[in-house]
Amino acid sequence: KADWGKFCDRVDRGETTLNAKMTADVDLGEDTWQVGAARNYSGTFDGQKHTLTLNWDAGSTSWRAPFYVVEGATIKNLRVKGHITGKKQLAGLIYTVHGNTTLSNCVSEVDIKGESHLSGMIYRAGDIAKVTITDCVVKGKFTATKKGGKISGFVCLQYGNCTLNNCLYLGTNNATAGNTFALGANATNCYYLNACGSVQGTQVTEEQLKNGAVAYKLQNGRSENVWGQKL
Repeated sequence: KADWGKFCDRVDRGETTLNAKMTADVDLGEDTWQVGAARNYSGTFDGQKHTLTLNWDAGSTSWRAPFYVVEGATIKNLRVKGHITGKKQLAGLIYTVHGNTTLSNCVSEVDIKGESHLSGMIYRAGDIAKVTITDCVVKGKFTATKKGGKISGFVCLQYGNCTLNNCLYLGTNNATAGNTFALGANATNCYYLNACGSVQGTQVTEEQLKNGAVAYKLQNGRSENVWGQKL
């Protein structure tokens, strides 16, 4: 936990391209340290399949995510879990993305509750952003407390260009507006259990998830074992 705080501080002090690897699971508890809060983060962050756990209650404030603003960053092999509660504009991984940013092999299992504008991976992709999301999963429970609340599985506001490959949405929600993956996204070989707002991708069943059919589809014929499942 202390190392995460030091990492955030170094980025805010100007080491915006600092690369980092997690070597253990980290539980931030109620401490809302966000990477890129003062300066846009542009490095490579490798979670090495470790888990970052949050227990954030922002009260009446907004704009919460583990990574605040990234620009041309690479984030991979990271699991995020826990919950975020606030007013609005809340995301499980990144608040705002600029530039060419890549997410791969990441899992967001964050329960998010707020008035509106909630998302599993990214709240906002900027108008010159090019975001590629590959082999990622969203599992969290999203609850909009305001009527007509906007919720999206992966990206809430999409002003740039989003490409999703081999992704899976397993979350639950009460969305009346939003998108299962991202508005206007190029979603290839993407699947969902329950839709989130406007339907995107292909629906699957609980049985297909259990018997390995979905993992087989997401593996998509690749020789490297990405979506292997022990039955």
